[in-house]
Amino acid sequence: MPHPPPPCWRPHIPRTELADVYGHLAEPELQGVIPLKSGLTPVTLKPHSTYDERKFADDVRWLQRLCLADFTAAELERLDVLAPLYHIYEDETAINPNADITIHPVMQRKKWNYPLPKQLADFPLGADLDGYWNACTDDTVWEVILPSIRIASLYISHADLWPWFDGLLAAEWTDIPQSEVPFTLMTPRSGWKRFNTRDPLVYGTEAGRRNVRDRILSHSKNIYFRLTSSYTDPANGVLAVDHKFGSIAGQTLTSSISNISIVNIDFHALAALLPGTVEKLNTAEIRMVQGEVAKTIIHELGHALFQQTYKTYLPNHNGNEIYFHREVIAEM
Repeated sequence: MPHPPPPCWRPHIPRTELADVYGHLAEPELQGVIPLKSGLTPVTLKPHSTYDERKFADDVRWLQRLCLADFTAAELERLDVLAPLYHIYEDETAINPNADITIHPVMQRKKWNYPLPKQLADFPLGADLDGYWNACTDDTVWEVILPSIRIASLYISHADLWPWFDGLLAAEWTDIPQSEVPFTLMTPRSGWKRFNTRDPLVYGTEAGRRNVRDRILSHSKNIYFRLTSSYTDPANGVLAVDHKFGSIAGQTLTSSISNISIVNIDFHALAALLPGTVEKLNTAEIRMVQGEVAKTIIHELGHALFQQTYKTYLPNHNGNEIYFHREVIAEM
């Protein structure tokens, strides 16, 4: 048997410390710059800098404003909100990932393993790690997502204190007048609805708070979670989004037959917390990822609670997302 050809030799191009973690920002303004850069480093200029140095600094700041909501990295660093460079009081501000926070029943470990249809399968962890992205059956994945689940559980366990949840779960929804519906959304079966917060003397009572807790528990029986790739269609598993155009953090689908809601959470953000990668992150970066995933869980759970509510109390509703007060976007 002939030996396989040797792999192509590729020169190792040095990267900055941040580029080694976050990757090289492949933009024309950074082309040919060695070491390769992430674009996250705050830009500073030496006294009496040259024209080329000033132009390069301006170009990088412009790129940063495009990527960082119109902030430069230097501005974010001064605000102490640039996680990769945040090391101040790291130990004192660290949140204990093992905090004794009871996991809400809707998010318990067994809820992360709803049987998949035969055309779907769990995604492998990759990066030379054994196992799959299944928080129920894989201990590594469970430990990675557990801090986010605890944060989300703490929030949902106190949902009875929030008038938003009371207004949603009370199902006292009202029709939106046609005069308020944009022309592009007018259809014979539009059925747009909104919900409002109720009187504090109603939702603030023990009966009102108990109603929120009971309905979340009741709906949770039909709510399950799954870790999947946001670049694929959660229903059929085929590629749905080109990675060049970004992705979504989560998506909730409810079966019209079984009334089961599957909350699909993207695992790509969690990949940074896997062994072999998490060691490169500081405490602020780790907490940022955990907080973002917790926020996605809470957000998608809001979609699931809405879908379970209308199927239980307003079965004739067509499923259009509900509006809150007079907000112009129907997004939980």
